[in-house]
Amino acid sequence: MRHLLIMNPGSKGGKSKKYFELIHSLMKKYSLTYDFKETSSLNDAYDFCIEGHSLNYDAIIAVGGDGTINRVLNGFFTNRVTLRSNAVMGVIYSGTSPDFCKSYGIPTETEKAVQLISFGKTKKIKAGMITHCETYDAGFEGKFIDEITERGVSFFGCCANIGLGAAIASGANKGIRKITGDKLGTFISTVKAIKNHTPSNLKTLIDEKEVTFKKAANLSIGRTKYIASGLKVPHELNHDDEKMYIMSAQNMNFYKWLTSLIKVYKGVPFENDGSLSLSYCSKISVAGNNSFPRIEFDGDPAGFLPCEIELAKEPLTLFAEE
Repeated sequence: MRHLLIMNPGSKGGKSKKYFELIHSLMKKYSLTYDFKETSSLNDAYDFCIEGHSLNYDAIIAVGGDGTINRVLNGFFTNRVTLRSNAVMGVIYSGTSPDFCKSYGIPTETEKAVQLISFGKTKKIKAGMITHCETYDAGFEGKFIDEITERGVSFFGCCANIGLGAAIASGANKGIRKITGDKLGTFISTVKAIKNHTPSNLKTLIDEKEVTFKKAANLSIGRTKYIASGLKVPHELNHDDEKMYIMSAQNMNFYKWLTSLIKVYKGVPFENDGSLSLSYCSKISVAGNNSFPRIEFDGDPAGFLPCEIELAKEPLTLFAEE
């Protein structure tokens, strides 16, 4: 089995490169045949993944954090939403927020991750597919994605956020997590984003039914329990379900923010109370909104409203524990 390692020396605040020598020695220890490429940008991770498919590698391994993982995952799919090859995706984690690994049973300890790859344990996962605008346009206010000609398609493994999520990710990624750590840095960014946030009505189509989230703060759409730096969604989805959850935050005041944050950090089940609610869908379209046009998925702001989110047409094979 031929493996391609896509290695990001800039992940974990530039500290991940110190793990590379260990990873090379472990790949040899477990007699794994491999080549490697080091990235200078996240776009390199995407391009190297596509190249790996064209060169018929059996496995393509992301070595980095959530950003690297997401770009490699995107490289597995064509714009026509089909898989480029039968290659298996793998992860050797060296980032700061292992939501993807915790969600899919991938060890974060380096040798255990390499060992898992050597054992060849895999599972099928269903990635999220998001059709979105590539640039912001104030004229898209209130329009759905099928009214827009120029649009892109991206994929995510954990969760997409619309509203506060993009502002939180942007703030956390500016460097505060390098100083405070992942959970505290994200919490501080969350508090700042809430303080500066202006609620807005979000017009959506959920399984073709029009639903407006009034005085909305954020929508989280995905399949995994872990969504961002310790935040957890207590959903009831099974592995084979063809649905996604929608966790909405709306009509929030200081007390509701406080109690809601406690709930999502603990990941405990909650009752839909008009402020924090949980529902399920096969597809959701979100109209353009000039109050918070950015979209965030898998930890990084990427793309703009309007958008449409559903599951990818083909499951991805991933090295992971059952």
